[in-house]
Amino acid sequence: MQKYYHYYDKAYEKFTPDWFGEENLAVVNDFLTHNSESIIKFIEKYEDHFEWPSSIFKNKKVLVTGCGLGGVCHYLAQRGARVTGIDVSKLAIMGAQEILQNKDFYIDFKNMDCAEDIDLGESFDFIVDDHLFHCLADQKDRITYLKNLKNHLSDDGLVLIETMAFHSEIQVPVNYRFDDNNILFKDLGDEEIMIRKVASSIDIENEVKNSGFSINYLFFHSELAMNTFPEYEDYPFNFLPKTLRLTFKK
Repeated sequence: MQKYYHYYDKAYEKFTPDWFGEENLAVVNDFLTHNSESIIKFIEKYEDHFEWPSSIFKNKKVLVTGCGLGGVCHYLAQRGARVTGIDVSKLAIMGAQEILQNKDFYIDFKNMDCAEDIDLGESFDFIVDDHLFHCLADQKDRITYLKNLKNHLSDDGLVLIETMAFHSEIQVPVNYRFDDNNILFKDLGDEEIMIRKVASSIDIENEVKNSGFSINYLFFHSELAMNTFPEYEDYPFNFLPKTLRLTFKK
């Protein structure tokens, strides 16, 4: 992912040191809640579907990949989990650590690239992908990422991923394009970079299985779209990528 590190750091440049101040706590908390809402709904619907006890995360080791400013991490920590959050953006991790200073729980935030071989020195009971998988556009990065998940998942552990999924009506606005491999490119003026892999549900299923995992839940949400075009907030719903939710084990 080195070739587009700067793209992900740029997304966090607007969060200046003043934004993290104590006087802005309500604004920060509202942002984290909104930004993590979809993942949290997935977790809670999964819990309800499989009738998990409310204490399922208490004292469990949980890894959140692509954690950003840490909204999903906060939710899990408040439920008693021992949380590690990792993100490729240094600015995201710096921001997450700033926000954590005003909280009464601990999260271990680390600046790491999941598209490179990593070793956290421990295994986790749960791994939650915080909308990272579709950000890994290069196939080698995706293979390495899934290998990292497998290496850090406990024998009885579970991975939960919510990711963008391709469908036949996807259309992209000006300054974006898809190639034949469903990789989304963005034109930045002086360069064009790949920013998403919007794979089909069957291709994602095969990727996961080929990495040695066993899928126990997969649901394609045709009614739930994911907006990847920040400068086009009102882009037509039916042209956006749909949402795939899946969980898998070793």
